[in-house]
Amino acid sequence: MNGGKWVAAETRDRVLQAARDLQYRRNALAGSLRSGRTRIIGMLVSNILNPLHAGQVRGVQDVADLQGYQVMLCNTDEDVQKERRLLHTLREHQVDGLIVIPCDITASRIALAEFYQASTPVVVLNRTLRGLDGVMFDGLDEIRQAVQHLIDQGYRRVALVTPPVTKLTPGRGATYRAVLRKNGIDYDPQLVRHAGHAVQAGYVATRELMSLPRPPTAMYASTSMLTLGSLLAARDLGLRIPDDLALIGANEELWSKVTEPPLTMVQVDPHNLGRVGAELLFRRLGGDDRDVPTIVRLPSKLVIGESSLAAGRRPGYAELDVSRSASSR
Repeated sequence: MNGGKWVAAETRDRVLQAARDLQYRRNALAGSLRSGRTRIIGMLVSNILNPLHAGQVRGVQDVADLQGYQVMLCNTDEDVQKERRLLHTLREHQVDGLIVIPCDITASRIALAEFYQASTPVVVLNRTLRGLDGVMFDGLDEIRQAVQHLIDQGYRRVALVTPPVTKLTPGRGATYRAVLRKNGIDYDPQLVRHAGHAVQAGYVATRELMSLPRPPTAMYASTSMLTLGSLLAARDLGLRIPDDLALIGANEELWSKVTEPPLTMVQVDPHNLGRVGAELLFRRLGGDDRDVPTIVRLPSKLVIGESSLAAGRRPGYAELDVSRSASSR
C-alpha cells in the first residue's frame, strides 16, 4: 500500500485489487500517529471575502498541493477572541504548521505561544510579530508612492483612507505626513480617515471627506475594499472622477480595468505573497530552523490609469515600478 520496492509485483497487484474490491480507504489519523505528521497546515485570515486574502489562500493552497498537504482554513473577522478559539481548534487537530494574519501584536503572540513552544512552524502574512517569520507587502511605500503621484499631478488637498492603525500596522500616518512635508504641503488631520476594513467603511469615509467645508481634490484608498467603497460613494454623490475627485485604489482587481475612467492602482500580487509564505513554512517543516526569523517584503507597482491624472494629462496609461520610482524621487 505504501509503494515499497521490496514487495513482489504479483503480491502488490493482488493486494491493490483486494483494496479496490473492499473499497478500502487509508485512515489518515491512524497514519499520523506513526509518522508524527498530520500533513495538514492551518491558515487564519481576517476576511476570506477580501480579494487580497482570497488570492493569498490560493497561493498557499497551490504550494500545499505540491507538498501533499491539506489546508485547514479559518476566518477570524479581526476578532481576538475568535482568533484564540480557532488557534485552539487547530492545535487540537495537530496541524503541522500555521500561516496566520494576526489580529493584535500582544494577544496574537500569546495565542500563538502554544505553537512555537511545541516547535510548530508559524509564518505571519501581511504583518509582523516579533520572533516569527513574516511575508508582507511594503504598505508604507505604497502610501508614499500613491500620495507623491497625486502631488506630482498638482493636487494639494490629498486625502488618505486607510484601515485602523494598530500596533501591527504603525507608521501610515507618519508616512503620509512625511510626503506632504517633503512637498511643502501643510498637514490637515481632517483629510485622514482611519476607516474599518469593509466596503461600507470606505463608503462612509469618502462621504465624510466630501462633506468637509474644503473637501479633498484627490484621495488614496489603501485597500481593495475601501477602494470599492470610495467608488460607490463617488457615484452616489454624483462626482466625476478625476474632475471632481482624483482617486487611487489599492490591490489590483479585475474591475479596476473596466471602470470609467480606468483606475490608477497600487498593484500587488496576493497569490505570490501566499506562495512565498507557504514555501517559507515548508522550508521550516523540512528542517530549515534557523534561529533568526526571515522577514520578506514583496514589491508593488503603481499602475497608472486615468482616475488620478490632472486635466491636460489624459488619456494616458503607464506602469511605474514602486521600488524604482521611490529611489528617483
